[in-house]
Amino acid sequence: MSALLEVEGLEKRYRLRRGRVLQAVAGVSFAIAPGEVLALVGESGCGKSTIGRCLLRLESPDGGSIRFGGERVDRLGAGAFRPYRKRIQMVFQDPYGSLDPRMRVADILAEPLVSLGLARGTGDAMPRVLELLDMVRMPRSAAERRPHEFSGGQRQRIGIARALAVQPELIVCDEAVSALDVSVKAQIVNLLADLRAELGLAMLFISHDLAIVERIADRVAVMYLGRIAEIGTAEAVLGAPRHPYTRGLLAAAPRIDAPLDPAVLLTGEPPDPAAPPSGCRFRTRCPRAQDRCAVEEPQLVPLDGGRAAACHFPEPAPARQDVPALEVP
Repeated sequence: MSALLEVEGLEKRYRLRRGRVLQAVAGVSFAIAPGEVLALVGESGCGKSTIGRCLLRLESPDGGSIRFGGERVDRLGAGAFRPYRKRIQMVFQDPYGSLDPRMRVADILAEPLVSLGLARGTGDAMPRVLELLDMVRMPRSAAERRPHEFSGGQRQRIGIARALAVQPELIVCDEAVSALDVSVKAQIVNLLADLRAELGLAMLFISHDLAIVERIADRVAVMYLGRIAEIGTAEAVLGAPRHPYTRGLLAAAPRIDAPLDPAVLLTGEPPDPAAPPSGCRFRTRCPRAQDRCAVEEPQLVPLDGGRAAACHFPEPAPARQDVPALEVP
């Protein structure tokens, strides 16, 4: 199956004070097939949200390429990119901050339809508005209310409905459940999984919550300081990680009937992203680091089990991969 989205060598830099440059994304490549969910995970500041914003043209990439449906879109001007806004949409982290508090829900859901010329106004869009409320399991009476009248989970359902309004093929979920209570978080993830099955949606699911990722993702890309450390099927990456960083992330996540392993827990703070270490960016926190790691940057190399890892000395392949599941909220 050909890819719906192809990202190749994506780079994004920010100029800081005193001539410093922060390379938030440093040569990231991945693809998403139609109907597939790829999760981007990693600690705060690793560049995963910047990638999502580049896909939506909320940020302009400094290098690499982005192809959607086989067409290169990263160099398109605002007008030429406009048709692609029907095909790719975003669900933001803050369900309240992303919704205009002055607008009724009907107007919020109609807005993308009107702006892209699919409806003449809210009245013309009402059949679609009511359909969208049904899709996200909200009462139709919500159309006449405003965002402050709803709970955080309900507001995120409205945000999802808005993203679905123009029938996109790909949704970028940028920490879409991180601001929610634990029980509500599970409900929203279940809703996204149902919508994915019903509509054939592809998703880029950006998160730091590995238990949630395990529930929804087909494949997982683990990021560290702007680069992908490991990428592969969710079963392989989360079940038997080969990169020391992935192993450390999983060791810190709660597992059913499995104690924490102090030997693989992440130690220390991530380095200054504007001045990353030479060679392997993870070497200053890595228990397997050797001299080579300081002078040679590792590239993604295919390994067993449908994954690739950027590590000179990857963890040995385990004899079995049926590890205990991560605890799910």
